[in-house]
Amino acid sequence: MAEMLNSVFSSAQYMTTLSKSRLDECHTEIEVSRVDDGLIGKCVVDMQGEDRPSLDKSKLSSVLKALNPPDWPALKIEKRAVDY
Repeated sequence: MAEMLNSVFSSAQYMTTLSKSRLDECHTEIEVSRVDDGLIGKCVVDMQGEDRPSLDKSKLSSVLKALNPPDWPALKIEKRAVDY
């Protein structure tokens, strides 16, 4: 899971596609942990740009579901925006 998330968030091509505006800088922290019924991956994405960039959440879901290995029967994606 960490590799899948890292491949998306470290790719300039993916981030250009997923950002709703021009992106100058992007920093991502990824944490993967095990719970009783599987794995949980958490990402904090700090994006900086001229027009306050944000992620296109529907495109992010599509990308992650497309990269989801077939031996993972279920993939649930929850997203929250954090302003600070």
